[in-house]
Amino acid sequence: MLYLSQPIHSHALRYHNDAYYWGYTEYEIMKDLLKVMDLGGNHSMELKVRLHPAERINKYSAFIKNKAVSVTKTIDNSLVEDCAASDVVIGSGSMAL
Repeated sequence: MLYLSQPIHSHALRYHNDAYYWGYTEYEIMKDLLKVMDLGGNHSMELKVRLHPAERINKYSAFIKNKAVSVTKTIDNSLVEDCAASDVVIGSGSMAL
């Protein structure tokens, strides 16, 4: 599974003065993805996170530490390579979608 992250929180704050302008942020998406993976009990599933170029490499560190699922952050491959290598691609507001 590939998650195409977007800086939703900071964008909403900057342009609408409300981090939850759209009713969610990228952090809720990450929490929900990890929850679904944990509830499903499928610990062989891998979650890859492709960060937006404006996002810090350690953005989701607090969420992914101590998780039984495999989580990697991808920045070295092309977007096309990452999407092609994934069975499922998830995102919100990404031009890649």
